[in-house]
Amino acid sequence: MRKFGKRRIAYHEAGHAVIARVLGVDVPYVSMAPIGASAEGTPATLRWSAEWLARNDPTTMLVGLEIDAKITLAGPSAEQKYRPDTNIKLALREQWRDDMRLAQSAAAKIVLLRADPNQQFGFEGERTFEITAEQNAEIAQLVNRFSDEATVLVQQHWPAIERVATALLNRRIVYSDEIDAAIAG
Repeated sequence: MRKFGKRRIAYHEAGHAVIARVLGVDVPYVSMAPIGASAEGTPATLRWSAEWLARNDPTTMLVGLEIDAKITLAGPSAEQKYRPDTNIKLALREQWRDDMRLAQSAAAKIVLLRADPNQQFGFEGERTFEITAEQNAEIAQLVNRFSDEATVLVQQHWPAIERVATALLNRRIVYSDEIDAAIAG
């Protein structure tokens, strides 16, 4: 991997990690592989997501889903801030597509939970839900709002993201106490 590519990944992953900690989500570590990725680099479910922690309470789950969406979108936002000339080819990369799918999934769950607070979302396997055109529009609005809010959070915490990205480039793994120290300044 070229150094240029490593820097993009470092800023992307630092964006996820710093914003997760700022929003109160435990992040044991961040590495150059995406958070929650398996050893083979295949994306896996975040083991420390706000949604998962709130899985038994629909009201808290709504908040958790929103937090998770912002964390998910903070990675691409940090990468974009690091390299403002990022073009659509980069946005189509698998990592960005995965982040967008996760944010859309969180927004869809929010819309479905608002319509039926007793809605059950299993954490195993896939389920199919019928989404109306109105709900689809609401999902798109939520994703846009979460993206805007993630961008603001990245701007506010940019020095911490830079510190974590630099540490990742030097060591490839940064632990929660180091992330918290970077946020504290």
